[in-house]
Amino acid sequence: MYRCKESANTPPSNEQVENLIDQPETETIFYGPGDYYFGQLQNSALEGGKYNAELVRFEIDSTDLVRGSFYFQPYGSDGMRGSFSGIIDRETQQLMCKRLFYAEGERYKEAIAYPLLEEAFGLGYTDTGGMAASLPAVDPNTFETIFKTFKRQELEGRINSTDRSRLKQLDFLLKNGFTESDLETIPFMEVMLNLDNDASSMEYLIYVMDPMLCGSGGCNLFVVNSKGDTESAITVSRPPIYIPVLSIEEQQTLAGQWKDLYVYSDGMRRLTYNDNHYTSNASMGELVEESDLSNFPESYLLVMDYMD
Repeated sequence: MYRCKESANTPPSNEQVENLIDQPETETIFYGPGDYYFGQLQNSALEGGKYNAELVRFEIDSTDLVRGSFYFQPYGSDGMRGSFSGIIDRETQQLMCKRLFYAEGERYKEAIAYPLLEEAFGLGYTDTGGMAASLPAVDPNTFETIFKTFKRQELEGRINSTDRSRLKQLDFLLKNGFTESDLETIPFMEVMLNLDNDASSMEYLIYVMDPMLCGSGGCNLFVVNSKGDTESAITVSRPPIYIPVLSIEEQQTLAGQWKDLYVYSDGMRRLTYNDNHYTSNASMGELVEESDLSNFPESYLLVMDYMD
């Protein structure tokens, strides 16, 4: 996702979120060169305090070329997310583009025309009431508040920070003198993933935030298999952490081959799996631009990040 620049990474307050639901502030759009933001939150019917999120962000250059990304994410479902590129047709006031997106375990590619409205982004279909569906324009700060709320909700559903059963089995911690009492209080984040493209078993990333394991470059990240064995111990690392998004068919084709990891270590780094482990020092991984990951949500998934 294209991200707004902001000095603080604090989550939005409940009051900020409530003020956005169903009635985001709008601004008139002229569609010249620049960045454009559209988004809204709606209360989920599935659970109180949860939201359906819709976000679109794109940039127009001086030649009317457009690149952007989007999330349409009802709470409790995978929704759809992706990127698009194209050109503004000034005669019809439409964005003519190709979009790539991921939905329900598959990746799709299609041509689409988005209507460009005065205060909204036309979604190209009619809603259940027969009205043309659209997404209201918002200012960058409002967009960032919506995005942070959406991101936090996704991460809360993905990250475990209470069940310490796998943390307590980490040989590295036991061999380095961590006591039972230590293991009851160490801050950590854990996420369950299919890293080896084998659907019959899952793997875990465990990020341990103890001063003994952390330095200015980050902390230790452990890759643990379903049996609790440590596959890799990665130093000098920190969130955000991304993995590639694969379709069901792609995972079946690549079964047994481990996905790359993208972690932060003085810049985003690509860590590959070779000789039965990932690169052990994250700072030695290949440098990549985070925008090359976050701007293409159909291809890369944010699986771990700080929530506060």
